[in-house]
Amino acid sequence: MLCLLYFLLIPIIFTVKVAKIVIPYEYLVTRTRPSSTNYNMSDKFTSAFQEVYNSYCNSNRCYFPVFNDSGVLKYTILTDVNSSCMSYPNCLGFTQKQYQNYSIVFGNPSIQDDNLMDGRSYEVAKCESTYFSFTRANGLNWCADINETRVTHSEAENACKADGKCLNGFQFIEEQEAFLNYSMRVQFYPSANYIHLGATGTQMGIDVTINWSETIVSTNQGLFNNTIIFMKTNAYHVYLVLFPFDEPWAMSYYSLVSNTTLGSYSCGWYAN
Repeated sequence: MLCLLYFLLIPIIFTVKVAKIVIPYEYLVTRTRPSSTNYNMSDKFTSAFQEVYNSYCNSNRCYFPVFNDSGVLKYTILTDVNSSCMSYPNCLGFTQKQYQNYSIVFGNPSIQDDNLMDGRSYEVAKCESTYFSFTRANGLNWCADINETRVTHSEAENACKADGKCLNGFQFIEEQEAFLNYSMRVQFYPSANYIHLGATGTQMGIDVTINWSETIVSTNQGLFNNTIIFMKTNAYHVYLVLFPFDEPWAMSYYSLVSNTTLGSYSCGWYAN
């Protein structure tokens, strides 16, 4: 449903086109929240609203999603910029249950954004049903598969890149746990229980340094702090090791093993 209105905001000295648009919660998660401040709906045309508009909406289309906070209708501000949120599950500041299923959208003549009925899609790309899927904090769906062909780390990396993907990794512990559940669902039972991941490690004595190889895979280096690391001599690559304790598989840890160790592998990519 679209409802077009015009308002003259002071000290904004031009007419702003405003639309009330039904936008899915999933799409809002992919936008950037530049301020953690929430505003009461009764403040939408006050000086507080004008300050927000002037600060963030002079160069971007702005979304003002409306949500219910303990019986009070409020809104926050989102700019039409891809989210880089790193806080699980997202940075919106309200849940899908609280969301009122519509947002106030402000066009801005200064950036020629006058057509709010431009037919844009608010759908978020999804992974195919046969693949692992996890919605990251930036709102995008991360896909992954498991290939049981036993290869070295370098061979696994090359195989993923050949398909325009990269060796898999995890942004959050919740994502890792979801992947383990996926491995059970597809009945993945490799003889060595190794899965090549997109991370490398170095070892000097008892000191171990592990880093994800590519930022698209993960930037959460601290994820390893939550997991036991099993070290082997002259080990430089990271494998996710699954150990079945009864059922379901209840434990996993990262193991540093040699470059020549054979294992299965997982490729990861963002849905598109």
